Amino acid sequence: LHSTVCVFDINGNLIAKQDPGFNFEGNEVPSCAISTDCPEWMESGIVAVAGHMNGDVSLWSIDYDTELLVLRHILPERVHSCPITALRVSGDRQDTLLIGDKSGKMSACETVKLEQLNASELESLVVEMQMGDD
Repeated sequence: LHSTVCVFDINGNLIAKQDPGFNFEGNEVPSCAISTDCPEWMESGIVAVAGHMNGDVSLWSIDYDTELLVLRHILPERVHSCPITALRVSGDRQDTLLIGDKSGKMSACETVKLEQLNASELESLVVEMQMGDD
């Protein structure tokens, strides 16, 4: 038995599913998931967020050419160590992710706002992005 992450439209039509070659191992199995209001035209926008049994939170986008979900990011700071049971994306720009786990612990993650970074932090971010392109 294994878990598969899928995205359906409001009419129940399958839009995308995870690559059949991608399998969750043991405690990495998703325990809950939500969709976002990400516009369809945003190629690498996050369309789904999944919480996992081990406390991980993963962010997914859609490759519209293959109709497959692409794992874009796993939140690096694992605040939770037990199954994620609640997820909510909020804010006018959907820039806040609220996360709850089985123990009752809650956390909030916000996206980086470039206007809040100082010059040194911006420079560091640009260097990281350039290194990622190599």
